[in-house]
Amino acid sequence: MNVNSCFIAAVLVPIGCAGAGCGADGSGDGCPDDPDKDAPGVCGCGVPDTDSDLDGALDCQESCPGDPDKTEPGICGCGNSDTDADGDGLADCVDPCPHDAGLEPPGGYVGELLSDLAAAPDLHDQKTVVVLGTVKTDVAAVTCTDLECPPEDPCCNECAARLVIEDGDAGVGLRAGEVSPVGCSGTNCDYLDNCQPFAPDQDIRLWGTFTADPPAIEVDGYCVP
Repeated sequence: MNVNSCFIAAVLVPIGCAGAGCGADGSGDGCPDDPDKDAPGVCGCGVPDTDSDLDGALDCQESCPGDPDKTEPGICGCGNSDTDADGDGLADCVDPCPHDAGLEPPGGYVGELLSDLAAAPDLHDQKTVVVLGTVKTDVAAVTCTDLECPPEDPCCNECAARLVIEDGDAGVGLRAGEVSPVGCSGTNCDYLDNCQPFAPDQDIRLWGTFTADPPAIEVDGYCVP
């Protein structure tokens, strides 16, 4: 046979693909339904191997993908540090007195709203309450002597002022309980400079016995929240 009159047909047979990066049909795409991946990677097909917060843990491997300081919620949740500022064993987010070690409201921490105390004082009468608010001077309860002060002594009158704790529009008066004194005193010129045990406009958490008439709290303890 004349070789020149014949031809050799070559048949190309594809070499198969096997392994984690191959499709079920033997192709090279291990994630045929995922346009962004051709192999499962760490997170699997359909889930990007992204580290959104750049903390070294992929989003699919952690519960706080947006918090670079935490991979699990812990006590305070994602985005909040589990810091214990006063070292008393309670994270700040659950510690009613995070800056005062060993100082806690009695009987567990259950806070009341000042608006509830003011709206229904009889329901809380003689109960131990824990409240959070801002200390203010009760301008309607400032008492002063009524002397005519000479020009050379314009601050001759002695004054005393009651302190209240407020939260929005609700306010409750404060009285001395185990914490004494409570209030401001001095002359008509400087009585606001001597307020005990806390200064006006200070945010505090305090606890004590609530009395309904008039609404007031006998302060047994307090801390800076």
